[in-house]
Amino acid sequence: MMKRLIITVLLFITSIAQAGTLYVSEAASVIMRAAPDSHATILRTISRGTPVELIKKIPNFDLVRTEKNTRGWLASQFLSTKLPRQMQGSLVQKASDFVQQSFTIFHNKFFTASTPAVVQLLQNSRQLEKENKLLRSENSKLQLYNDLKWFLIGAGVLAVGIILGLIIARFRKKRKWRGGWD
Repeated sequence: MMKRLIITVLLFITSIAQAGTLYVSEAASVIMRAAPDSHATILRTISRGTPVELIKKIPNFDLVRTEKNTRGWLASQFLSTKLPRQMQGSLVQKASDFVQQSFTIFHNKFFTASTPAVVQLLQNSRQLEKENKLLRSENSKLQLYNDLKWFLIGAGVLAVGIILGLIIARFRKKRKWRGGWD
């Protein structure tokens, strides 16, 4: 079942980007001309990201057909076989939506049955999720307690060190200095 779903998604994606399909460059809109010449009559402007079907290729120009069935020549430098970024994002979103819908259908078909075994499994699953949540909460509290305990131990060691330092310094002051080396 999962293989079938993956194959369907891949076929869906590849059917959108057919062979012979070019895309107008992301950088600009391109002028479609009646002939393969930069001085030929302008037919229309094709906006960036628009898919076009390649009919014929010559140096520097490509004869293409738009989705509206307009035929004309575009400068080759403004065409690409790669999907423009803005289309890639929407294509990924469509594929994601398709997979989500397929999963929902699959889930509803196989996991919402009302057989006693499935109902028992669902109840056990919910119970385990509750226990897991409770254990995570307790673990978090114990970690906080442990951190606090080590902080207080460190503070205590520091306080004892300061007190011992002060006491030792006091004894040294009371000792008489004899001068010279001993």
